[in-house]
Amino acid sequence: MKFVRSTIGYMLAGMLVMSIWGGVLNGEFGTLGGILAGFFIIGLAWFVNHFLGLIHHAPTSGFIDLGLGVGMTGIFRDMWVSVLTNGTITPLTDALPTLALVVVGGVIGGIIAAIVERDMNRDKEVNA
Repeated sequence: MKFVRSTIGYMLAGMLVMSIWGGVLNGEFGTLGGILAGFFIIGLAWFVNHFLGLIHHAPTSGFIDLGLGVGMTGIFRDMWVSVLTNGTITPLTDALPTLALVVVGGVIGGIIAAIVERDMNRDKEVNA
């Protein structure tokens, strides 16, 4: 059941961002509308998912927060619209280079985080 709850929570965040944020940002409110939309949409998604506990995370777990859910929702929402209207998965194939770069960035970030953590542990040992 936790998986279903988390899927619903991430989908909720993704659909709010993909459906509302772009329209407000590109609408009559301009950049300020985008900033306010980001604050309220992400704030609402965080409140429902984390404060109310729709998404479960163990106290010791590391997790990818709403960004992964928003990104996956955007890709698959556009892909299914394209499949149903054109019969193609073009949005998915168009996103593959970006996804590859995101994976490369994640690997580089993980390596840098490990190096920083190791250095911080050395500092603790020296100062102890």
